[in-house]
Amino acid sequence: MWQRSSLNFKLRFSFGIIAFILFIVGSLNIFFLNKTVDTFHHVSEINLGNAITLGSMDTATNIIQRSLLQMGMSNDEKTIAEMEERIKFFYQEFDRHQKHYEGIPFVPGEDELYTELKTSWDELKVELLKLQVLAKDPSEEAIKNFSAAFNTGIKTKRERFYTAIEKLIAFQNNEGKTWLDLATMSGNAAQDISNMLGDSTAKVQEIVRQTKEEMSRLTTQSKNDVENGIKVANEAALASKNLSQQAMSLNTISQ
Repeated sequence: MWQRSSLNFKLRFSFGIIAFILFIVGSLNIFFLNKTVDTFHHVSEINLGNAITLGSMDTATNIIQRSLLQMGMSNDEKTIAEMEERIKFFYQEFDRHQKHYEGIPFVPGEDELYTELKTSWDELKVELLKLQVLAKDPSEEAIKNFSAAFNTGIKTKRERFYTAIEKLIAFQNNEGKTWLDLATMSGNAAQDISNMLGDSTAKVQEIVRQTKEEMSRLTTQSKNDVENGIKVANEAALASKNLSQQAMSLNTISQ
C-alpha cells in the first residue's frame, strides 16, 4: 500500500511524523526538566536547609552547655555574668531555628522524629536551667555540686536529645538522597526519550530517502517517456512524409 501511495501523500506523512515526534519529545523534555529543577530545589531548599537548621540547633545546645560549664566552674562574678548573657543569647538562637524548622511542612515520618526531638529538648532545657541557677553560686561547695550534676545528673537527657537530633538529620539526608534518585530517574527517562527520538528520526529519514529515490526514478522515467514519445512522433511524421511522397509519385505515373 505504501509503495502505491502518491509522492504528495508520502511527503506529507513524513513531515507529519517529524512534527508529531518533535512535539512529543519537546513536551516530555520540558516535563522532565521541570521535575529535575523541582527536585534539586527540594533538596537544596528543604532537605539541606533542614539539615543545616538542625545542625544550628545542635551547635546552640553545645555552646549553652560549654558556657554553663564554664559558668559553674568559675567563682569570678564577671565571668559568670558574661556566660549568663551568652547562654541567654543561644537559647534565643535555638528558639529561632526551632521556629524556622517548624514553619516548613513535614513529610511522612518526620513528625514523629521531630516530636521526640522537641520532647527531649524540653526535658533537657529544664535541667539546664536548674544547673544555671546552681552555677550562679560561686562557693566551693556549689561548684562541686554543679560538677556532679552536670556530669551525671543530666547525662541521660543529654544523650536522648543528641540521639533524637542525629536521627532527624539522618532522615533529612535520606530524604535528600531519595529526591536525588528521582532526579536520576528523570535524567534516564530523558535519555531514553532521546534514544527514541534517534530511532524515530532514522525511520523518518529512511522514508524521506525512499521518497527521494522514488521521485528520482519517476522523473527519469518521465524524461525517458517524453524522449521516446518525441522519437516516435518524429518517426511517425517521417513515415507520413514518405507515404505522401510515394502517393504523389504513383499519381504522376498514372497520368
